[in-house]
Parts: sequence; structure tokens; C-alpha cells
Amino acid sequence: MENSRIRGKNFSENEKNVLFDLVTSKYSDIIDNKKTDGVTLAKKKLAWEEIAVNFNCQNQNGNRSAKQLHDLYDNLKRTARVNLQCDKEGDAAPPENVPAEEAMQILESENVENTSNDPIDENADMEPSLEPAL
Repeated sequence: MENSRIRGKNFSENEKNVLFDLVTSKYSDIIDNKKTDGVTLAKKKLAWEEIAVNFNCQNQNGNRSAKQLHDLYDNLKRTARVNLQCDKEGDAAPPENVPAEEAMQILESENVENTSNDPIDENADMEPSLEPAL
């Protein structure tokens, strides 16, 4: 039990907004990069350390580690994806509330493509073929 982690305070909405603003304003191209080579991982680690320093300068509720901020950002993205999927499928109650604007900004920053399997939607922009079917 020596290695057990001590549970910290929950993030406030203000802290979530500050983190979101920091990441999207300067670091989103590094943080959301899909590459996993050594150079890119080193850049990501450095970016999260810089985010932690900037976040803690603005935060008055105590210090947060780079890992805590990284985990929060990943959770916000995951929740935004789930909420967006619930909206598409018409589910009544998504598991958590993330503001729709933040969800769209997070997902747009990743350049998420339409993965719908509906052939009508995929072919809607195509003009009908003039050749008769055999």
C-alpha cells in the first residue's frame, strides 16, 4: 500500500476551462499528434510539462501535475466523443455533460471524419448513374 495514490480534489469547471484554453491555444498540434515515435513523445511530454507550469500559474486551488492534467484532457475528449455519439444516435441521457462547444472544438481539433456505415449518407453527394443496371 506504499505506492497507493492519494486522491486529489475534483477539478472545478473553471480549471477545466483553463486547461482547455491552454491546450487549444498553443499545444493542440503537439498534443493531438497521432505519431508515437521517440521524438514526438518527447515533444508531448515537454508540452504537458509546460501546460502544467502555465496551468499552475493561473490556478489558485493548488498545484496539479502534468499527468493529472493529461488524464483530465483525455477524459474530457472521451466524454465529448460519447456525448456526440449519443446525440447522433438519439439517446436520451448522455453519461456526463460537457458543453457542446467544447466537445465540437475537441473533436474538430482531431479532424474526426464521418465513420457512418449508412450507404445513403455516403453516396448522397454522388450524381445518379445514367447507365442502366445489368
